[in-house]
Amino acid sequence: MENHNMTSDLASRVKKVDVLEKAKTEETFVPKSLGQVGDVTVELATGSGELPFWHTNDEDEHVYCVQGTIHYQLKVDDEELPSVDVGVGEFLLIPAGVAHKPVCSEDCVVLIIEKVNPYTTFDED
Repeated sequence: MENHNMTSDLASRVKKVDVLEKAKTEETFVPKSLGQVGDVTVELATGSGELPFWHTNDEDEHVYCVQGTIHYQLKVDDEELPSVDVGVGEFLLIPAGVAHKPVCSEDCVVLIIEKVNPYTTFDED
C-alpha cells in the first residue's frame, strides 16, 4: 500500500504547461515560477517595452526566448558591454554580477532559469 501512495503522490506532481497559453494571463515583468528542480526555478515572464530599472543577480541567469524578441542592455559597474538581441528559440546566459535591462517586443515571452531567491513568485495553479 505504501508504494501505491508514493506513486499517487508522484503522479499528482506531474505538471504540463502550455507556455504561450499561460503567458496570456500573466502580468508584464512579473516572472512567476512554473516549477523547480532543487534550488533552481523555471519562471515564465512576459514583457512589453522597457524594464524601468537595471538589475544584477548574485547567480547566473539563463533566458530562453519562446516568443517575440528581447534586447538586453548590459553593463558591469559603470562599464557598458555590447548589447545582445535574443529571438525565438535562442538562449542567453547572463553571468552573475552583470547588470541587465531588457527591452521587449510587444509579444515577448521568455523562460528564466535561475536559483530560487527572495523575489521568486510561485505559480498557484
